[in-house]
Amino acid sequence: MFIGDKGKIRIGNNTVDSNPTDLARFPQEQLKRRVPVSDNHIQNWFDAIKTRERPIADVEIGHRSVSVCHLANICGHLKRKLNWDAVNEMFVDDPEANRLLDREERAPYRHI
Repeated sequence: MFIGDKGKIRIGNNTVDSNPTDLARFPQEQLKRRVPVSDNHIQNWFDAIKTRERPIADVEIGHRSVSVCHLANICGHLKRKLNWDAVNEMFVDDPEANRLLDREERAPYRHI
């Protein structure tokens, strides 16, 4: 559940609910048509390898999905609201929060 100053949004079990209701911009029927669904992500991944098509839950979707959780954890750790720049993937004018976006790498591993 996401709670903001304009209301709440709950996403789960193939549903999107909001309060107020206009926060969920797409009716549920329209959302189902826009978002492909799979009951077997592993098979979908194997099929994507064979066909060279993008899987339903590709790396970009995974990155964006888990980013929300990491951002919420950083807000909870710092116990304050933060301003997130999604294009640059950095907190706006907040070096302390930005230091929590990464950690020191262990030798011999390094990000290239």
